[in-house]
Amino acid sequence: MIRKIPGDIFREEAIASLTGTTIVCTGLAVGGWSNDRFAGQHLCRPDTTTVADKVKYCTQYASSTGTLTNAGTYTDTTATGENVIVSRIEPYIIRQAIDSA
Repeated sequence: MIRKIPGDIFREEAIASLTGTTIVCTGLAVGGWSNDRFAGQHLCRPDTTTVADKVKYCTQYASSTGTLTNAGTYTDTTATGENVIVSRIEPYIIRQAIDSA
């Protein structure tokens, strides 16, 4: 059900690399999108082992590289096999909707 949400509201991308302040997703390296496209949205890493790293706020996006810059710093920078959910909707609202379904 959740995968039927339009991509402009919610999208899930594989993490190619991760630092304390950035996530790189090759699927977002399209070059033609505005660098403001994902700024102000939520970055959710549901599979991270650190609770404080689960949700961050996106402050910048570089469309040429697919780099999302986040507010705050990730302490768990091991993202092997992880995806990031980029969403205009706060993650707790999405979780409540899934729990209510």
